[in-house]
Amino acid sequence: MDWKAEGLEVVCRIENLESGLVIFFRTRLGAGATHCPSLVPVYRGADWMERECYDMFGVVFDDHPDLRRILLPQEWEGHPLRKDYAIDTPHAPYR
Repeated sequence: MDWKAEGLEVVCRIENLESGLVIFFRTRLGAGATHCPSLVPVYRGADWMERECYDMFGVVFDDHPDLRRILLPQEWEGHPLRKDYAIDTPHAPYR
């Protein structure tokens, strides 16, 4: 989530369906901060979710094995779900 002046917040929910264990946590990155430790080294299922978060919000997950855009083209500039992203930013047409 983008809280504007307060910075970004990463919210995560991990659930084990067999045991019923649910872990829910959040971390604030602070104003201007964009780096957060990756969960991929301990939970492989976080791979694509972290890539999507990077793509849309610009959160850089340190130690992620393949942090690149997953939804938008590689040449896309900016992160469209951030509050400071200009909605009228021109982009090339989709293929």
